[in-house]
Amino acid sequence: MTDEQTLEHWAAVLRPLFPGDAKAGVVQAGDAQLQFQWPPDRLVAIFVGPLAVRDYLAAGSSRRSRADENLRAFVKDNLDCMPPGHKGTFQIVVASIDFVPMA
Repeated sequence: MTDEQTLEHWAAVLRPLFPGDAKAGVVQAGDAQLQFQWPPDRLVAIFVGPLAVRDYLAAGSSRRSRADENLRAFVKDNLDCMPPGHKGTFQIVVASIDFVPMA
């Protein structure tokens, strides 16, 4: 699995957390970024630290599965902090320690 495939996988894992009309995207400029955008003017930008991708790719399948669950929970907890009706960009920063199990 490449870095880009990993980000696309995470976008699919996180997709159920967003409205049905939200468009998902992956940006790789500097830090990797997942974006979910929906009308009228809402964007959630999830910045993923470079060690998160590296640690995830180095993990076995059971650790990856737990990491996917942890990532979903981490992002959901952050989305719960987004003010209702928020317009513009809401940013979430994810580091490896936030979701990839150490063992």
